[in-house]
Amino acid sequence: MTYLFLFILMVGVLGYVALPLFRGSRERRDSGYSEATELEAQKAATYSAIKELEFDYQMGNLSPADHQEMEEKYKAKAAQVLKDLDELKGPRRADSVELQIAKRRRAAGASLEDEVERQIAARRGKTVTEGAGRTVACPKCGKQQKASARFCANCGASLGLACPSCGKSYSPQDRFCAGCGAGLGKENKSSQRPA
Repeated sequence: MTYLFLFILMVGVLGYVALPLFRGSRERRDSGYSEATELEAQKAATYSAIKELEFDYQMGNLSPADHQEMEEKYKAKAAQVLKDLDELKGPRRADSVELQIAKRRRAAGASLEDEVERQIAARRGKTVTEGAGRTVACPKCGKQQKASARFCANCGASLGLACPSCGKSYSPQDRFCAGCGAGLGKENKSSQRPA
């Protein structure tokens, strides 16, 4: 009889001790504990492990080879967790808005650069008609560049001259600098540096 009583008492105690373990997982599922929450926790743990790994390496507790191996492993794990989070969350709202804007601009036939130029000109109170579509050839490689460009986007060569006084670019036919009024005559051209 004593053994039966002890057996029932042990089963009761074990049940009482184990109950929170089973209830905890059920409560997590019921309280909105989702895969996203689990992935966020994994992300935080991985970032923490990477920081701790770096700290251990700085303290001299890890050899460079061990540090590199473990760092690669943790970074791969972090990348996978981030990828899983992105797949779980689906496309971001900001991305879809940007795609819609780009689609509308393409449909209207205007490039992003033209739109930006129009907005800048509108803020300055000018209309964009002069210089629109104008290009100049690079003196070094011959590639066509926008007339407003100071350097070639292909080879980096200067597309104009710069005033020796203020550095503002000017064209070879200019006699005076539009920025500071300095003379740009023939006697000055020998001392001028390229822009």
